[in-house]
Amino acid sequence: MKKNLILVTSSFPFSIKEASFIRPELEALYELFDITVISRNSNDEQQTDLPDDVKVFRYNQNEKYNPVKLGIKAVFCKDLYREICLLIKTKRLNKRNLKSLVRFVTRAEHFRAFAEKIRAEIESDVLLYTYWNDYTVYSLAGIKRKGDRLVSRVHRIELYEREENGNYLPLKKISNEKTDLVLAVCQEGKEYFEKHYNIDIPVKVSRLGVAEQAKKMFNYDKPYLSVFSLSYISPVKRVEEIIKTFALIDDINIHWTHIGSGTEEKKVVALAEKLLKDKPNIQYHFTGALENKKALEYVSHSDFDLLINVSSSEGLPVTMMEAMSFSIPVIATNVGGVSEIVCDSENGFLIESNENLNENLRHVIVHYNSLSVEDKKQLSENAYDTWRNNFDCKANNFKLAQMLYNL
Repeated sequence: MKKNLILVTSSFPFSIKEASFIRPELEALYELFDITVISRNSNDEQQTDLPDDVKVFRYNQNEKYNPVKLGIKAVFCKDLYREICLLIKTKRLNKRNLKSLVRFVTRAEHFRAFAEKIRAEIESDVLLYTYWNDYTVYSLAGIKRKGDRLVSRVHRIELYEREENGNYLPLKKISNEKTDLVLAVCQEGKEYFEKHYNIDIPVKVSRLGVAEQAKKMFNYDKPYLSVFSLSYISPVKRVEEIIKTFALIDDINIHWTHIGSGTEEKKVVALAEKLLKDKPNIQYHFTGALENKKALEYVSHSDFDLLINVSSSEGLPVTMMEAMSFSIPVIATNVGGVSEIVCDSENGFLIESNENLNENLRHVIVHYNSLSVEDKKQLSENAYDTWRNNFDCKANNFKLAQMLYNL
């Protein structure tokens, strides 16, 4: 007998940002649940087809939004003052964090009113499942009824308190007090959540996964090394460091492709032109933004030997899973949950994210290029085995669906 599930997403099934992750998961959940999706995307056209009996509601954060009315509600919110006391105790009370807190509470209150109407239409118990551990957790906790269960995934951006977010994520502890289960995408994330927020709730690792791809047929006789990077071009992804590293290499012919665009794209392209235009041994190409399916097709039809990722912060990067599903080894910085995918010198190479980043990366590229064909083949086989044993989305999503059904 199917149970009821309300799934809260950021953009799915509109836009393409979450489709590659959520669609396979929804397919597994559909076998066990009657699904209602609440998407926080009110602008884009629907990009993903869903079964006819999956209900979809679009939340518009600007609809009937009265900042004065919501602000007054925030002022009378007991949790707001509990959080302010925490900020005082931890010496983090400042204008920036207070503004972030008030904005969090008002957004949560607005979303709660929307979600509550949808929850009220379902007469039996519901599994409330939000794909992001943000203000929606606090909202769903507010509409949770007796017999309901509340589950949230937690990734990177809404997990780590770091300089990029003022070392503060609002109401993290309070939001999750009524949560029945938190799903971390990696072991490192699970440990961080448990230690940093100290909430007495179950936290389990539920890894994401990707679909099977055709194993690559590598041409190790070509007169150049073919590498690619695949990411949004933003400060945290540090694509410019790849360019700086290639500028240090003179004795290897390299063809580099970056797949993706972003806020730093013009700056990064200009840096590549400045540092690499006079290096005949380095060829580079920026594809711009590609939808996930087209990006995978591009990789499938290319002769890439390696994926390079030098992010300063990661959760459990899906791009690395995708590369390994093609049997492509990965060079990556040892941050977040990356070491749960990349095993140094077995299916790729880990480098430290420090002041010697460029030299570390240069050393690994030169080392890989010097390996025998047999050693390169072994890295490739190990990469594929890593995907098959740990990141096959069908297997992982089946386990997730069973776990949530039995919650």
